[in-house]
Amino acid sequence: MWCKAVIALAMVTAASVAPAHAGVIFFSNDAASFTAAMAGATSLGVEDFEDSFLPANNVLGINDPLTQGVANAVYPAGLTAPLTVQSNLLGGAAINPSPRGIDGLAAVSAGFAGATSDVVVANNSGDSLDLMFLAPDQVVGVGFNSINFILPSNLNVQVYSTSNALLGSTSIVGDPSGANFLGIQATGGDAIGRINIFSTADGFEGVDNVQIFGPTAPEPTSIALMGLGLLGLAARRRVAAGA
Repeated sequence: MWCKAVIALAMVTAASVAPAHAGVIFFSNDAASFTAAMAGATSLGVEDFEDSFLPANNVLGINDPLTQGVANAVYPAGLTAPLTVQSNLLGGAAINPSPRGIDGLAAVSAGFAGATSDVVVANNSGDSLDLMFLAPDQVVGVGFNSINFILPSNLNVQVYSTSNALLGSTSIVGDPSGANFLGIQATGGDAIGRINIFSTADGFEGVDNVQIFGPTAPEPTSIALMGLGLLGLAARRRVAAGA
């Protein structure tokens, strides 16, 4: 069941692109610049939460974690992207993962309280929401639409590395429609392991349309190009031998 009290806060105007610091660059309400920054990076998938079987205009508490390929309540095939979503009992000071477990999350379908599509949010008062990524995926970029029920409020976002070191923090407004966008780019060789989101109005924080990017894919090398390289090396050796 939902048990958070929602307190309306004034909306905060988000800057277009925040400067790089502590291993991350934030793109607040600037999806175009984030897309440009991810040019050449490997797309690992997009999670839009639309595989839910929940009827329209509904909400249902589900246990966390909700993860890729693992059945969970109204998500019989789990998530499609390499992502785990779970609540965090530590709220806005979530320096480590601490999932609630039973009814830690809520699945929300389009039409409920202003939702324009299916989403997943934290379900209990004082909890925050964790997005978690497997270290082997080496996630270097994440973009998402920010969600908060029932009214718009400020969301604090903290980004951690795969070793759980804090890479940076920012804030963005979340609302039921997911009108606001946040992109996150890891820098300096860091990879993103966890993103914690906390509603300062003690609302129901969540995300939608989560884009996940891995490192830049290496340029393909053809057998023909490899052959030309070997021929060139052999020619240089013959010239050197005759000198």
